[in-house]
Amino acid sequence: MAALVSRLVQIPTLKLILAMWALVTLSDVVLLGLLFVSIDLGMLDEDGLGGDFLASLSFAELALIAMVLAPILETLIFQGALLLLAKKLTEWVGRSESWLPAFLITSLTFAAVHATNAEDARSIYGLLNAATRIPGGIALTLLAIVQRARRGGFPLLSVSVLHGLINLPLTMLYLPPE
Repeated sequence: MAALVSRLVQIPTLKLILAMWALVTLSDVVLLGLLFVSIDLGMLDEDGLGGDFLASLSFAELALIAMVLAPILETLIFQGALLLLAKKLTEWVGRSESWLPAFLITSLTFAAVHATNAEDARSIYGLLNAATRIPGGIALTLLAIVQRARRGGFPLLSVSVLHGLINLPLTMLYLPPE
């Protein structure tokens, strides 16, 4: 983990954010594509997607929540508080300086919590939603660690920007038809 972080620290922040965004977007296309193919084949019912809350929002409200408010709040919770708490526990209990345990805990918790965005977190939609969030959780947490390792880094700002970009294509799926 330390070798990866030291390599990524050498990449300018904006270039790193754009590269991570491209990789997560590519994974979203593949994973969400599987979901939509399953719906088209009649294997899943699309009524379980999104839930009543998303349906009640205007596109502007959804965009504000998904691309600004949620990224800031979730960055503070996951890549701020949880990541640092897990790192401190790793240092205290495991006597280790490694970011790896904190990275795994934060990335997987981020993905698991997103299963609750489906109306029933125990449904196939909740599971698929959580699975599609794993690459994003990995990228966001890795960026937070890299920014903390970088002299003069901005972990909360950088991660919030990346998170908003990650949510952009998903938000566009909810664009109202003309």
